[in-house]
Formats: sequence, C-alpha cells, structure tokens
Amino acid sequence: MTRSDLYQLALGISLTLNISLYRRFRRLPKPPKIFTGNSKCRKCGYDTRSTIEGKCPECGEPVDNVRRPPGSIVICSFCGRSNRQAGPMLEGPGDVYICTRCVDVCHDIVLKMRAKPSAADPPEPPVV
Repeated sequence: MTRSDLYQLALGISLTLNISLYRRFRRLPKPPKIFTGNSKCRKCGYDTRSTIEGKCPECGEPVDNVRRPPGSIVICSFCGRSNRQAGPMLEGPGDVYICTRCVDVCHDIVLKMRAKPSAADPPEPPVV
C-alpha cells in the first residue's frame, strides 16, 4: 500500500464515521429551554412575583406578571439538579431556585445548629 492509499482509506473511514454520527445525533430531541424570566419592575427593580394587583407596590408602575411556562426547566441553585430530576422547586429572588431535597438538608442543618449552643453565645440572663 502506498501512502496515498492509506490517506484515502483514513479519509473514507473518517467520512463514514462522521456521517453515521450525524445521522444518529440529528434524531435526538432538542433539549427544552431553561426558563430565565425577569420578574423585576422596569422602573425601580422591585421583585414583583408575588404582586397580584398588576402594579409594582413600590412605585406603582404597571407590571406584567412573568410566570414560568408549564413544562419549562429550572435548575436548583444549590445542587444543580433540574426540576425534572428533583421535582417541584421553590422560587427565590433573582431566578434562584431550591429543590425540596436541598430544603430538607438545610432544615436539618438549622435544627442541628439550634440543638447545640456555641461557646460564643452569651448565657441567657436569669428569669426574675
């Protein structure tokens, strides 16, 4: 085999592999878009997600209540899992989300911190 025959063979194998990979991956469904809605007042920047009157409680500017469309994907800001993996999410300010598993972990941490007093805490005054 000459050198040009080896190049042609390598080119043929590469071309065959690329065509088969293209055919395989073009059939995959497109990933859904991740929701990044803006819920702030255009005038003052107030978080208007809980507003039901249709206006900003701070400045009175009319606002559009931006709601997450059904079926959209959000990511937990703590563990990185999507709502399809982790279930329902709690929404915080500024497009921050937390899944129920991370809420449980945080709750356990708070309970443990409350259970043992730290040395830096001053003693409670006596009740008279």
